[in-house]
Amino acid sequence: TCKQFLSSDAQRREMIASWISGYFRASRSQPVFDFQRFANNKRTVENYCKKRGSETLMSAVQKNVR
Repeated sequence: TCKQFLSSDAQRREMIASWISGYFRASRSQPVFDFQRFANNKRTVENYCKKRGSETLMSAVQKNVR
């Protein structure tokens, strides 16, 4: 859930966000990693999750990542 993600330590959140980013980029056949976009999307998802703790992280990502 979003709550579990946010309660994780910073290193674990970074690892999870990196994995999810790679997963979605691969599903869209986008092999180039954009560090600024990653940082922006991570911040957006974290802010979204702060308001919706019981939502799944994957759902939050799907609704907010561009």
